[in-house]
Amino acid sequence: MNQIEALQRLRTLATPAVESRDVAALLQVSASNATTILRRLAAEDMIIHLSRGRWLVDQKIDRLALPELISAPDPAYISLQPELFQGFELSSPADAKIAIPEKALFEGNTRSW
Repeated sequence: MNQIEALQRLRTLATPAVESRDVAALLQVSASNATTILRRLAAEDMIIHLSRGRWLVDQKIDRLALPELISAPDPAYISLQPELFQGFELSSPADAKIAIPEKALFEGNTRSW
């Protein structure tokens, strides 16, 4: 399977990001072969490497949605210091979590190490 065929199959999925193990299953190849394919696609700027084993297929996604894709399955939202997982609103169209003003003010007065 060449890179273009692999990319076309990845884009048929209904998700902007994929994991290497899921790509291996989709393409019916070994995990190491899937990682090699994904690395080559990333080298050609066809996909983006988000974190270990996680890849962004849909490069047109709203950048505000990226934190949650990178941290999945853990929740994430955009803030200066994400100490608490409440006090945010969903933006549209990407449903990215953005801290409400009160939470941003609160976090601006605290430190996290």
